[in-house]
Amino acid sequence: MPSVALTHMCSNRLLLVGPTDELKRFGHSRWANQAGARHIELLECSANRLALQFDSEQVPLAWLRKAAGQRPSVVLLLDFENEDTRTKGLAKAHRDNLDVFTTHY
Repeated sequence: MPSVALTHMCSNRLLLVGPTDELKRFGHSRWANQAGARHIELLECSANRLALQFDSEQVPLAWLRKAAGQRPSVVLLLDFENEDTRTKGLAKAHRDNLDVFTTHY
């Protein structure tokens, strides 16, 4: 029987809070390609909030920090989970600051 390489997919929920014009610019950017996002779903789109759900091969923390640095008026919150490694986490990025909290279950 041939072996199959397992891909450890990460489930992500991204919430952006900030000015409407910044959220629109984010929505029209190439963020999905840069974050390695697949299977993207829009969860919320209101005046000051944008929420998205997507899968990725790894937790996109480096991208999150970079995206926050490019949009200083926006706070980005990433709720992530990898069921294969049994890791759950929350990351908050604002300006050049990145705070990450993780736990294993």
